[in-house]
Parts: sequence; structure tokens; C-alpha cells
Amino acid sequence: MKKTLVLTLALILALSLAACGGRNSGDGQDTTDTTIPEGRLMPSIVPAAGWEEMESAVPAWQKDGSMIMLTVDIIPQDEVSTPEEFVIYAQDKLKESFEDAAFGATSQTKVNGMNAVEYTYTIQTWGVEQTFRVLYICTDIYAYTITCSSMDFEAVNTDFQRMIDSFTLS
Repeated sequence: MKKTLVLTLALILALSLAACGGRNSGDGQDTTDTTIPEGRLMPSIVPAAGWEEMESAVPAWQKDGSMIMLTVDIIPQDEVSTPEEFVIYAQDKLKESFEDAAFGATSQTKVNGMNAVEYTYTIQTWGVEQTFRVLYICTDIYAYTITCSSMDFEAVNTDFQRMIDSFTLS
């Protein structure tokens, strides 16, 4: 029961964060263009064995209370000019929803040969600690985000890494 609740909350959190690339025009209207521009590269991940695809608005898979999802955010060009600044921007958005979010160190990494920025964070939800591993693969205007969540990273870390390593843009 707790795993299902936490998984549902994690999905809601990630979907709300997927909208953080939206912009507000100052008059309260959201100016986010949700259409996919022609020529934009589409991200994909190959799920590890035993992971079930979730019914959601974004590609997401689950196994034993753990989850991995893939989102695409528009980088707010007027606020962010580097991948590191995007991480700060995204973490600020997280803090708006979860004041107790505890962030780990940010590090540079590679995902299938592409530059990426990675960090972990934890939140407490109804007394249950949930850990997230987040990777951003930033292009000129998009942040392709891979979010992994689990209450037991040791049990699924190899699967997470396999799926992260399978990330492609085509």
C-alpha cells in the first residue's frame, strides 16, 4: 500500500515538474507551447526486463514500487543559459512544492555519449522517505529529463543504469 501511494505521488510530482519549463506572461496566462516542433528529436528509453509500462502522459515504467520516467522540458531561455543553471531552476521549482527536499551534489556525467547533469534528492511524504535520481540532457532549448525513484535504490540501481544507458534521441 505504501509503495503504491509513494509511486503515485512520485508520478504526480514528476508530471508537475515536467511543466516547469512553461512560462507565465506576467498577466497570469501560461504561454507554454505544448505542440512538438517539427524536427525535434524524440527521446526514448528501453525498459529493463520485468518493468511494466505505466499509463501516464509521459513514458514511465514501474517495478516493485520503483519508477523511471522520461520527460521533456522547454528551457526558459530568459532565465537559464547553462545546464547547471537549469538544475538550479528545476531545484527551485521542486522546493516550491517540497520545502523539505534535500539535494545531493550535482555532477557532470555522460548518457549514451551525451553530456548530462545529475543529482539526487529525497523528500518525506507522509512519513515515508522517497529518493529520486535526476539526469538532465540539455540541448539548445530542451532538457530531456530522466527521473528514477525508489525506496530501495540498491535493489533496482542496475536496472536504472541499464535504462539510462539506453537513452537515445532520434
